Amino acid sequence: MSVFLALSLVLVDCLRISAQGTYARIEASFNITNLTTDPFDYAVTDVRAQILQPDDSIVSLPAFFDGGTTWRVRHTPTMAGVYSISNVTMNGNALAVSNLQPTSWSIAGPPTDAGFIRVDPSNPRRFITGNGKRFFPRGENVAWDAGGHNVTNIFWKMGAAHENWSRVWMDHWDGKNLDWPPYGATLPTGQLNLTVARKWDGIVAAADQAGIYFQMTLQHHGQYSTTTDPNWPQNPYNVANTIGSTNGFLTNPVQFFTNQTAKALTKRKLRYAIARWGYSPSIMAWELFNEVQFTDAAQSGQWGLVQSWHNEMAAFLHAQDPYQHLVTTSSDLTQPIWDQCDYYTHHDYPGDVITGLRDVPEISPSQPVRPNFGAECATNGTPGYGVNASLWAGLMNGQSGAEQPWW
Repeated sequence: MSVFLALSLVLVDCLRISAQGTYARIEASFNITNLTTDPFDYAVTDVRAQILQPDDSIVSLPAFFDGGTTWRVRHTPTMAGVYSISNVTMNGNALAVSNLQPTSWSIAGPPTDAGFIRVDPSNPRRFITGNGKRFFPRGENVAWDAGGHNVTNIFWKMGAAHENWSRVWMDHWDGKNLDWPPYGATLPTGQLNLTVARKWDGIVAAADQAGIYFQMTLQHHGQYSTTTDPNWPQNPYNVANTIGSTNGFLTNPVQFFTNQTAKALTKRKLRYAIARWGYSPSIMAWELFNEVQFTDAAQSGQWGLVQSWHNEMAAFLHAQDPYQHLVTTSSDLTQPIWDQCDYYTHHDYPGDVITGLRDVPEISPSQPVRPNFGAECATNGTPGYGVNASLWAGLMNGQSGAEQPWW
């Protein structure tokens, strides 16, 4: 196929349109007084709002605790008309709440957004938006605030430059880890940090406004590594650490993948993320781990534990997320952790960015065909050349997205 024809087909794909888009977020708040259960534990405090939609269907959405007695629910409408809250429940039973406002919304005009990212049902190696347009990820990693810049400001610049994709880590060193306390602070095990949550509110809102779809990277390798970028010594789950009156409970990083308390607390964080930010089409995917191959479990060859954890957490996200965001992770494509993921991502740091990115790393024949692209690559410190070459590499070697520069 000629280069001209290949590019023409991409442009044709980008013009495919159907009727469905999405509208700006709607939100309601309410108060629950005299609550006797843990507001962060969905297993005992499963608060949901039932929203009546214009077509008379009802969607049940998880609500989230926002401090004091305040709870909120957020929704992205997919059609014009009147929406109203028909009921609030806790653990499946009707719940009396106070100060519910607003109770209804009127949505008018054309859709304001292209919709959630999906895998194209007619081509499992490609993405489409909710309104049927081809989506080809192109952008760069903006993992954390650094060098006087923050994620939200960079998103604005990326949107102005017609970039549409990024990755942002839930890390602790710049105040973005929901279940780790900031340095010097106290946070009992299982309690989530609302200051961090509000910072993520700003990140998601900036992505919504700038037109950036990003992977929310929920764990990173250093948290459970003693050898590669190790953060295990600071991990509040480490038995050597005491946070306030709460002691850590894991004696080594490998236990994170098997310990029932650790898995329950991880699901608590995932459920909260779904409730607070799941409304947003700008979250392209929940990314379970950054480079899980560098955790102690993987480094010691215990891939079966890593696989089971990935399958369990991905299944949990799929079951809990009413918007059905995609789920992915990042690691070697040869490892058995992709069963429940919706697409593959690899990280590529070749000695030469041209020859190293010329051919796309392929999955094994035993794994399903899904979208596949390089979510990190090196630029080798060569401005322009390294960035441009990697962005083009993803298109020219047939990947599902560009090779995304780390820098």
